Amino acid sequence: MCSTFGGLEVVALGSSAGQVSGALAAKELGHVGVYGISGTPQQLVRSPRAVRQSPTDLLKVCAMRRGRCIIEQSGRELTVEPGEFGFYDTAVPDRLTFHGAWQCEVMTAPSTSLGAPRAAVDEARSHPWSATTGAGTVLAQFISACTSMTVPASAARNH
Repeated sequence: MCSTFGGLEVVALGSSAGQVSGALAAKELGHVGVYGISGTPQQLVRSPRAVRQSPTDLLKVCAMRRGRCIIEQSGRELTVEPGEFGFYDTAVPDRLTFHGAWQCEVMTAPSTSLGAPRAAVDEARSHPWSATTGAGTVLAQFISACTSMTVPASAARNH
């Protein structure tokens, strides 16, 4: 996770303190990345230092399949449940917290590719979106179809 996602720090939670395991499969589609990720209870932290050392201009969409993700960014906390997705911005420090066994699909894209004003991106990050109704269904199905074509980026790891 650390090398794939630009300096993320992985922190074990609960009874798995000191032990974190997970699986990651990745697919690059030009400037877009698609990832299938699962694991044990953990936090993924992109600190202000990591943002400075490994600057990126990516927006991420995290679609939860199993478990729950709490995304903390810019003083906000966003809870994403199965059947929902949330947006976050890698140019800003973040903390993702996963309790219990979890599985998600993540898509990354350069923020400049959206052509959206910063205010619109910030508004999109302010609440979870349905992956089962409206346009969210199309996006979730696209991400899911892409992850079914992924190749393992790394085997399950114990840290």
